[in-house]
Amino acid sequence: NNEKEYGQALRFKKQLQDDIRKTLDYTEQSSWREIYSRLDACQMVYVIFTGVTQQSQAAELQRLLVLIGKGVQCIPASSQLNEFRRIMERLRATDLIFILSLSGENKHLQNIVNALSVRQAKIISITNLRDNWLSGKADFDLYAFSSRSVLPRDWWMRTAASFFVLIEAFIFGYVDYLREIGEEKEGGEEKI
Repeated sequence: NNEKEYGQALRFKKQLQDDIRKTLDYTEQSSWREIYSRLDACQMVYVIFTGVTQQSQAAELQRLLVLIGKGVQCIPASSQLNEFRRIMERLRATDLIFILSLSGENKHLQNIVNALSVRQAKIISITNLRDNWLSGKADFDLYAFSSRSVLPRDWWMRTAASFFVLIEAFIFGYVDYLREIGEEKEGGEEKI
């Protein structure tokens, strides 16, 4: 019985590795230059998260944005919160909003996205790679692969590491983008 359970655990470990590999493949194939250009020009970044795991992901995104010098605030996904209402008062069209949701189907998001779209700030969704309501409403989409255990007793097991991989790939890609445009500017100045 222990061997059977060990074999099942190994399969889920492989599932995690597969999700990370697929996410890495996705990051290699993705061009985020337009998002990077908007990130470079924005004054403020807001990160809205829907659950406990997404709160950890939001904290990592916030940490990396702070390290690259961006102003950033994180709040839970609730249009009833004073924090959200205050953001709505201050939101500018040049600001960026990241919304982290595993499924992209969270009902609380509808009021939030509807309110945000009135302000014309760009919304970037970070969700599991599949068609979902949030990615259909966002201006830009970032995807990670996440899967659930197929075993009923392990209903709570779901991979999440791929979201952290995606967030790091996105931010480190932005740092590369800044270097690249800096080199282009320097190269242009030398020709003058």
